Amino acid sequence: MVTTAAAQECHYVIEGIIDNAADTTVKGPLRDGDKVFLKFYGKERVDTTTIANGKFRFEGTVPFPYQATVTYQYGGVAVHLDNSRYICKFALKVREKGLYTYDPKIITDSEYHNWDSFIHGKLLQLEGMKKELGSLPETEGSMDIESQDVDAINQAIRALFDEVITTPNKIAEKTWILVSDPFFSYAKYIDFYDQLPKEVKESTIGERFYNKLQRTKE
Repeated sequence: MVTTAAAQECHYVIEGIIDNAADTTVKGPLRDGDKVFLKFYGKERVDTTTIANGKFRFEGTVPFPYQATVTYQYGGVAVHLDNSRYICKFALKVREKGLYTYDPKIITDSEYHNWDSFIHGKLLQLEGMKKELGSLPETEGSMDIESQDVDAINQAIRALFDEVITTPNKIAEKTWILVSDPFFSYAKYIDFYDQLPKEVKESTIGERFYNKLQRTKE
């Protein structure tokens, strides 16, 4: 039996800190009075706040864990909204020719954010290993060894996402993360989708999952 996501209503707090210490003479970086936005994935909902004393804050609830982006004039950073608190520090980085950007650093107790970051970090590591194998010079017998190594990496990737799908509960979180599986297929994930609670199926993250299913359907 699948636990309904509605029972997981989440309260989140996002606190932002603007650090212009790198160069306070640069014209135009984020200042008091500038707007910062919290944009919800696939939704028209956009929350707005204003920088005051070099800080900003968002606080609210979502019916189940959800994705959003903190955006500002010079960029943005993804956040995963669950029962959690974020501290987002945006440090000014001055580039050549007067160009600049902000380097975001996130500190959070969000299980969702940290889980997603771990999975995608591990996936990038494994895919990087595959790419490195593909760039090695060919020698006698090297193709067989490379094939065995690639098979081992692919098995590790499959095991990574098998662990995700068998993790208890965390329905909405899995609906988001599993779409990144390089071996995603209709046959592999249709049963998972069929058991999703209605509110997740009808959400934009559910639609995203469904669309991926349709693209991989034979």
